[in-house]
Amino acid sequence: MKGFYNHYLLDNSPYMGNFQTKPEFALYNLGLYPMVSNGNQSIKGEIYEIDKPTENTLDMLEGIDVGLYRKEYIDVPNFGDNVLIYVGNQWSEEDIKSLPKIISGSYSEHTSKHG
Repeated sequence: MKGFYNHYLLDNSPYMGNFQTKPEFALYNLGLYPMVSNGNQSIKGEIYEIDKPTENTLDMLEGIDVGLYRKEYIDVPNFGDNVLIYVGNQWSEEDIKSLPKIISGSYSEHTSKHG
């Protein structure tokens, strides 16, 4: 996301716009970054058109190879059904219940309010 630490990884990726998902997810605050999980909440963010090398770099960042996150292609209104998101895979359902939920569905909005 614009203004956050790892955004430089998207420097060569065209920004496509802001999005809001269908209410099929939940967003949690892990401190320095958010985590998407399955749930009944809409989440908000930014969409970028990425090439394969950028996707591979993001896969390494998100720990796809060690199972920290998994990739899902979802349907997002106004953007179609091939939008890639990274969903947290490292927490049990019981552990997730103890994480602070971002009620707004937007990590950007949350961090601007909570510093």
